[in-house]
Amino acid sequence: MDPRSSTSRIDATPPQETWSLRRQFIVPLGATILLVALAVSLITWWAANDAEDRWAADKLSTVFEQLKRASYPLTKNVIDQIKSYSGVDAILVPREGLLPVSTLSAADLSQLEKSGLESLATQGSLSIGDRSYHYRKHNASVDFRDSELRALVLLVHRPRDLGFWHAPVWAPIASGLVSVLAMIIVTTAIGSRMVRRIEGLEAQVKRIALGQYDIAEPKGPEDAIRRLSVSINTMSSQLEKAHDWIARTERSRLITMIAGGMAHELRNALTGASLLVQSCLRSYPEHPPQELIMAENQLQRAADSVRRLLASDPSIELVDEPDMTASTMTQAMQDCVATYARHQQVELVWETDPQLQEVWVPQGAAVTGALVNLLMNAIEAAGRGGHVCCELAAKNLSRDSVHLRNDEVHVDLCWRIIDSGPGPDPSVAHSMMEPFVTSKQEGIGLGLPMAARVAQRCHGSLTWRREGAHTVFELVIPSQARQGSFV
Repeated sequence: MDPRSSTSRIDATPPQETWSLRRQFIVPLGATILLVALAVSLITWWAANDAEDRWAADKLSTVFEQLKRASYPLTKNVIDQIKSYSGVDAILVPREGLLPVSTLSAADLSQLEKSGLESLATQGSLSIGDRSYHYRKHNASVDFRDSELRALVLLVHRPRDLGFWHAPVWAPIASGLVSVLAMIIVTTAIGSRMVRRIEGLEAQVKRIALGQYDIAEPKGPEDAIRRLSVSINTMSSQLEKAHDWIARTERSRLITMIAGGMAHELRNALTGASLLVQSCLRSYPEHPPQELIMAENQLQRAADSVRRLLASDPSIELVDEPDMTASTMTQAMQDCVATYARHQQVELVWETDPQLQEVWVPQGAAVTGALVNLLMNAIEAAGRGGHVCCELAAKNLSRDSVHLRNDEVHVDLCWRIIDSGPGPDPSVAHSMMEPFVTSKQEGIGLGLPMAARVAQRCHGSLTWRREGAHTVFELVIPSQARQGSFV
């Protein structure tokens, strides 16, 4: 199924709100800082009030102890002097019928009497006008002995007025608000950068879901988001390969079905033509015409192509071919491609290790066909004025590649087909070993896959690479164990 068929379903999905991630960064941090600021404010307020209460209590206790130990009577002059050095106001409440005496002004004392001087508790706080006081009330008959007084009220003014009283609370709150604002700015900047990166990954995943397997350059520091971007790129590459493989598989299956029927018809026609050419050759037992020999070679090449076409289905087993010596294979390859190389004006060079001439190669005819296909491709790639070299040597000639056991020769034979052409088309370079992959207009893409299949069947390998300005195809085939020697 084409992944692009799901476009409508993907587009129908409602987009996520882009600010949701930012809120996840900002709201928790801002709320936490604000709560901490409020908690610090409350603790500061409680600590300030507690310290003030203890300060007032100590001051009132100190003044009372001085008055209690005094041997002189408490008069207006005495309490005025006490206020002058201690700052503590005093109210002398006399016996019945007499007016109170105080360091307070007459207006303040009158206001206090109206609010209930007689009903004051033992200690606490009170307000006179816009001023606040801590006070302590002492009963003369209990706390000290003075026949002229009924009670003594000591008052100390709070060191802060009502406006300044809120300073311990507002300072942490202001600090918290400033911290919240700074955190919002910093978090917004950091969060926006991270959100943009995540949104970029989201857009890339949507493109992949729509069948667009583009690779995005990972951005940002080496973190989890960058690693996720690399993983998405890897996934995109794998999905693209899988998509191409499925498309090629479906195309190959259809082509194989069509090619199979055509190949059977061609094989019958080629068989008849080959029999006619062989009949003509038998008419010239001593000096057969060169044209008939070339025609027989071309018919043989066509028959090999038809056979590869029939065997393009991987489920079909290749027919066993007879073993051949390396020298016999070289001669067969020269007969097949020498004339074509001269016609294409390509210099064809053969370099064969003389020690390998009589080494036996398994599936010799199949391997020869694979090498002929590689040589034909190389001649076409080199073009007029180019050159092609076919080298035969032992692969990594050492004790691991050549074994002498009971006079049997075991060696990995390596054919290197080197051409001066520009190399394979980059569009098919990574998949040209697969069936029906070719950059030739008239090609069907079966030569290299069949050569690779022959190498695999012989427990060998077929690889290619670029060496400078040359293309090198390397076919490695383990030799067939035969009685003999290898010097």
